[in-house]
Amino acid sequence: MSMKRTIVGLLIILLMTSTAFAGNVYPTKNTDQKEIEKITNSFFTEKEQTFLSNSHFNIAKYSNPVDAEKIKKESSVKLFEYEKKIRNDNISDISNEKLEHTINSITITGDKAIAKCYEYYEYTYKNDPIRSSRGTEYQITLIKRNNKWEILEINTNNELENLLAQTEDTSRKYIFDLEEEPTEEADFYEKTNVTKGTTHAYNRARAAQYALDYSSSSSGTGEYNSNFPSFTWDCQNFASQCVWYGLGGINEPNAISNKNKPMITATGRKWYCSSQSSNTSSWTVVGNFRNYVVSESEGEEGIYGIRYAVGKAEKAQKGDIIQIRDSSGTWHHSYVINNVTGTYGSRTISNLYVCAHTTNRKNENLSILLGGDTANFRLIRINGTRY
Repeated sequence: MSMKRTIVGLLIILLMTSTAFAGNVYPTKNTDQKEIEKITNSFFTEKEQTFLSNSHFNIAKYSNPVDAEKIKKESSVKLFEYEKKIRNDNISDISNEKLEHTINSITITGDKAIAKCYEYYEYTYKNDPIRSSRGTEYQITLIKRNNKWEILEINTNNELENLLAQTEDTSRKYIFDLEEEPTEEADFYEKTNVTKGTTHAYNRARAAQYALDYSSSSSGTGEYNSNFPSFTWDCQNFASQCVWYGLGGINEPNAISNKNKPMITATGRKWYCSSQSSNTSSWTVVGNFRNYVVSESEGEEGIYGIRYAVGKAEKAQKGDIIQIRDSSGTWHHSYVINNVTGTYGSRTISNLYVCAHTTNRKNENLSILLGGDTANFRLIRINGTRY
């Protein structure tokens, strides 16, 4: 009996020890998860409140003094202040705002954690029947110090961050991607030798409708055209799709996979995208697309159009492409104009509405994006294609 009691006692002790050990491990991780969720939700809630009220956002509440000062200098925070100011400057034209966020995932590795989040902003601009919206992906890096989680770094996929980033790096500029002199339609047609193939006009309304149909501010790629591949940075792929559709593209899987016209497979001026492994840089890369369009001066197959001087929006039309550059001078992002107001020949960026992928944007007025900045955008006119 004594031996049995001893064995039973040992088993009870082992069971209690195991339970205690488990209690120390798993609840701690659950506690960390809940604390990170609480901090992240609080961060976004306060950020959104200060955005809508145009008040001061105190990042120091979520970080130690040293890290807080560093975060204040990051482009993501500068962009938040920039967008808040533009909203406030245009508040008389903005109504029915909706601003919310979701936490998509939290990954904890030791004393570091990453929270991936999505922020959604929707509003009505100048009583436009089509709602304007944008969606931004956030990656919040946190660190645990003295048993307390703090925000260490904030990153977003918002392309406008690159306008505000402080850098002297000029190595990423595209070759031949220089500032250009104005080119007008008459000059273009006088210089173009239309000798090869048949010209096909560009249907601007069709391109603009495609832009609206396959853009949104919802998280992820749910609104993208599933007949095409999508990329981590999908802006030029989307812009090329809009141009392709405006040129008569057939939105069917077989036509796309077979690279049917208006995709171009001819040597020298290839322009197509049927999969992530079968595409051309002229379709997917911002600077290469621009160079492709404006280099067409010998009547070859492919897209032909006009490039205007930097900052010139007077002759913008539906279906045109707007590109912006970052602080290093690289043209890095493309928008598609889905609507215009005002008079042709005297338009400004406040007359232009755009859609884009990565960041997801739908029907946003260009002045809401760029403020009064006309030095960092350029207009590319698509007139048609030849094959």
